[in-house]
Amino acid sequence: MRKLVALISIAAAAVALPVHADDSGFTLALRAGYGIPMGDAVMAGKLSDGVSGKIPLWVDAGYRIDKSIFVGAYFQYGLGLVNESKALGGAVCDQPGISCSAYTLRFGVQGIYSFAPDASFAPWAGLGIGYEIASLTAEQAGLSGSVTYRGFEFVNLQVGGDFKVSPAFSVGPYAAFSIGQFSNEKIEAPGLPAVDGSIVDKATHEWLQFGVKGTFNL
Repeated sequence: MRKLVALISIAAAAVALPVHADDSGFTLALRAGYGIPMGDAVMAGKLSDGVSGKIPLWVDAGYRIDKSIFVGAYFQYGLGLVNESKALGGAVCDQPGISCSAYTLRFGVQGIYSFAPDASFAPWAGLGIGYEIASLTAEQAGLSGSVTYRGFEFVNLQVGGDFKVSPAFSVGPYAAFSIGQFSNEKIEAPGLPAVDGSIVDKATHEWLQFGVKGTFNL
């Protein structure tokens, strides 16, 4: 009987102790949505002339310092929606027999702060910095040419909110606004050597993205 009482007492004490297992640890998040291009890829060359939008697939991975603070890395692959009437100077991608495709890559580091981590709906804000690659390819009869831009993403501002489904999983909307500048351009054409160099007439461009984010606290 004494052993049973002792076991019950130990179990009760364990239940009474605060649980901190989810305060810190690894976090993985997946995002999907839509991106709107703004600004210029190069001077006098609008980003939206190449792509009218993109479908981003975004991965966040990092560490929760506590319930509110996350630091880590992000990676995004964006499937570009080619603006066929204007891409590559126009009169290319909308021609019969020519197929055009585009993509963007974004990666960098970020921090996210949750304002009410224990609430059923937890609003949050984030800040990041990174690097961006954007490429557009035209293909005809097995031959292809492409233009690829590369440059830094100066700032990546994010806001959103998480609906807590379980202690380990939450889901909710997000919006992100980034500002970047392409500094390098690579042009590849069939039968010609690639031209790779710095962009003289640099300009700034932006992406406005929104969608849904699912977060797993591991």
